[in-house]
Amino acid sequence: MPGSDMVVVEFPSGAGGRAEVTDVYATGFFTPLTDTCQNWELVSSEQDGETSYIELQRAFNTSDNQDRAIVPGPTKIVFAYGLAGQPTLTYHQSRRGLGEITFVPVTPAQDSPPDADVQTYDLLMPSYVIPAQKTTYTCNSFHIPTTEAEGDRHVIRIDPIISPNSTTHAHHLLVHICANSSADSYANIYYNNPGECVSPLGSTTTGCRSLLYGWAVGMGPFIIPEEAGYRMGYGSNGFQFMVIEFHYDNPTLAAGVVDNSASASTTPRICVQTTPAPFTSGTWWSRSPRFRLASPPSSRSSPARRPARTNSRTPSTCLAPSCTCTRLARRSGPATTARGSTWARPTASSTSTLTRSRP
Repeated sequence: MPGSDMVVVEFPSGAGGRAEVTDVYATGFFTPLTDTCQNWELVSSEQDGETSYIELQRAFNTSDNQDRAIVPGPTKIVFAYGLAGQPTLTYHQSRRGLGEITFVPVTPAQDSPPDADVQTYDLLMPSYVIPAQKTTYTCNSFHIPTTEAEGDRHVIRIDPIISPNSTTHAHHLLVHICANSSADSYANIYYNNPGECVSPLGSTTTGCRSLLYGWAVGMGPFIIPEEAGYRMGYGSNGFQFMVIEFHYDNPTLAAGVVDNSASASTTPRICVQTTPAPFTSGTWWSRSPRFRLASPPSSRSSPARRPARTNSRTPSTCLAPSCTCTRLARRSGPATTARGSTWARPTASSTSTLTRSRP
């Protein structure tokens, strides 16, 4: 989980129910690193039969670049736990889950009247039986819901519509911009015909030329600035097909699980503006997670550049936090990983991890 902010909770044997807490972070898909500044503090812990309670506190914003700030509004979390008697933090396998917690409430904004110039379309998956295997990549093709006579339009926003029924198996999805360029194009093969596929990313034979949207656990809507949009239509640089690539996760090899529009699984909702914006958006992507764009040099005098961030994300100082408390309860088991803020998960001789990931 590169970029994740975590807290690990352990209940060592012989500690009398007293937990140990470690502030950690991840820079890759390996054991997380211990923070230089230990900002999570244990307030209390206890074990009662099959239930363990952990109360932790930490500042919303620690000003520590090995932490992520806890911001107003819902926060996505993921958690994982180990096995009873497991002394160290190891891969959680299928012992994981996800959720959402609002640590800092926000004042709801007043709903604005619907915009007559904006239309929405849900790209729903027809009935598809998820194979009884750990990992499945499935593609499904959709034609744009407009005609050539209606002219080009701009996609200005995409929202992930996530049903609780699908969270067990929805790992991530990608929306590809494609063309029905041949009999072998994905737009043709998978049109209203979902099936297992190899990702069209980087392929020159699938008819897919770019990414429009990507979703994974913890991500919210994709909103494009009002000056631009992705051109959808039959004119120059417009697209007529979208291929949705779903990654299903089925670690327990459950059989007969059906993903369909009736269960409203993880579905992208496309918001389309009928009057195109002044500029057309595009996507540039790189396969390297370490690639960063640098600001172009300027002829004007500018302030000294901030030192480049490194994978270690080591801060120069540790600041005393002003903290907030959260009490968490969950059935006992070991390690817990949560994305967003403060999950924990104990048991005798077990390890718990809470992970807050990049939104």
